[in-house]
Amino acid sequence: MRTGMELADRYELAGLIGRGGMGEVWRATDRRLRRPVAVKILPLAAGADATEVARFRREAEIAAQLVHPGITTVFDVGEHHDGTQPLLFLVVTPPPREREGFSLCRLGFATGQPGP
Repeated sequence: MRTGMELADRYELAGLIGRGGMGEVWRATDRRLRRPVAVKILPLAAGADATEVARFRREAEIAAQLVHPGITTVFDVGEHHDGTQPLLFLVVTPPPREREGFSLCRLGFATGQPGP
């Protein structure tokens, strides 16, 4: 991933927020709605099958149903293919500037592990 990269002809990556065992979280812009977002990007392993993709999508659907001021809101989920490694991505509300690392890490978005 790199600054300026566009996912799904919609999300323009602006800067890396964090990196963990499962992937990376980027500050981005939703070009269609002209709003800031955070994008969690997970590279698909070479041997990944449809079950893994379906599980990721299902988890995103469940997370999108949660509404609470203490958690991020899920806006979108998708796949991106740019000729190299396929990627799964999850688009969520961006964290407040002063809490960006805290919010994403507490929710497991930066590390892939549940927060305390």
